[in-house]
Amino acid sequence: MTTVLVTRLRPFAGPLMGTLETMGYEVWHEPLLTVEPLYQRRPESVFSITPIVAITSRVTLEMLQTRRDEVTDLLNEPCYCVGDQTAQDASAFGFTDVVSASGNGRMLAQCIMEQESARETVLHIGVENRNPEMADILTNEGWNVVHWPIYRAREVSNLSEHVLEALGQGKIDVVTLHSARAAQTFVKIIEKNGLISCCSALSAVVFSGSVAKALQALPFKEVIVPPMPTEGMLVEVIRTRFPVG
Repeated sequence: MTTVLVTRLRPFAGPLMGTLETMGYEVWHEPLLTVEPLYQRRPESVFSITPIVAITSRVTLEMLQTRRDEVTDLLNEPCYCVGDQTAQDASAFGFTDVVSASGNGRMLAQCIMEQESARETVLHIGVENRNPEMADILTNEGWNVVHWPIYRAREVSNLSEHVLEALGQGKIDVVTLHSARAAQTFVKIIEKNGLISCCSALSAVVFSGSVAKALQALPFKEVIVPPMPTEGMLVEVIRTRFPVG
């Protein structure tokens, strides 16, 4: 049976794992990051204006659930999301004017610039140590990007013993990685445990080119980037390239 190691955060790994299990794969779950809320107040600079909202992770909407009163005045403003699932979560949360970039930070920045006629202020709500790609592109084009960190992502220090043992014995066929930060964590853990050579029998299916780049230090059998950074495409790659067996 083909074994897939899913490394996404809880609870967002559930749908992917369920889909793969239904298809007949053996699925293991080992999150590489944990998150904790931050209680920083919304930046004062965006209270006197009406900003465009940018959301680059589904975790943001999860963290906002207990802070709804802080964004009530933003729910009818344009809300740009990095991907379709994040956009669905934003709509379910209560944002009424949601646009999905169906991609990554670069595509999100491009989407904002194409849809919005003026160089306005963009309020990026998200993780403390954010990927600067979106903000850098917008800033270089004259936009004002304000970052509001509402959670922190921490790297796990190691994988569980049974996963390390399985990797060492070549019992895991595919690992999925959704972010560059998770990929960097995976590299550190593999190097720490002396498992570099074992990667020659391991394939990685990753969300974007930036994630693939973060894995360059390891000699994977192959690293595959789906045509679009969606879980549907990730599942399709696994189905076609790694048949159940």
